[in-house]
Amino acid sequence: MQRIAFIGVMGTGKTTLGQNIAKALNVPFHPEPFEKSSFIPKCYQDSVRWGFTTQIEMLKLMIEHSNNVGVMDTIPAVTAKVFAPSYIGGLELELFNSFYNLLKPQITQPDLTVFLDAPINVIVSRIAKRGRGMERGINPAFIENLTLRMQALFDELPQPKIRIDYTEFLPVSQVLNLIGT
Repeated sequence: MQRIAFIGVMGTGKTTLGQNIAKALNVPFHPEPFEKSSFIPKCYQDSVRWGFTTQIEMLKLMIEHSNNVGVMDTIPAVTAKVFAPSYIGGLELELFNSFYNLLKPQITQPDLTVFLDAPINVIVSRIAKRGRGMERGINPAFIENLTLRMQALFDELPQPKIRIDYTEFLPVSQVLNLIGT
């Protein structure tokens, strides 16, 4: 397998697990490129003003991200199908989707997609523990909405894919067995 992608909402453990799996497989780890975004902090403050710009920027970053070999933290479809509809609507969402559909052929698909799932209360607790300023004050209802969108996206994704209940952090060896490496 050249590309393994972990998906899930913030706080499910994608980055930590992805880093550990990459280390165990001796391949590069590519974190979600949100830290390269100039707009995410602005979007958290004013999603009406910055939602569209943020999602377009993240789509660009995610398409670049999809070309990486190794273990990836998320995929472009997450931006398009989970986050964009959560921040923008109407004509802006239609325009965003037209860009996504136009660029979709340039997206390199992973060889395996792993969906990390956990209950909302666990996710909220993990987000609070890690203390990212821009995530402070996220409404649990918003996380629940993202989770529902993520589950629907996962159901649409082509094989091979696997869903892992990540309520409790699992040992890397157990995850490697689950994903068949």
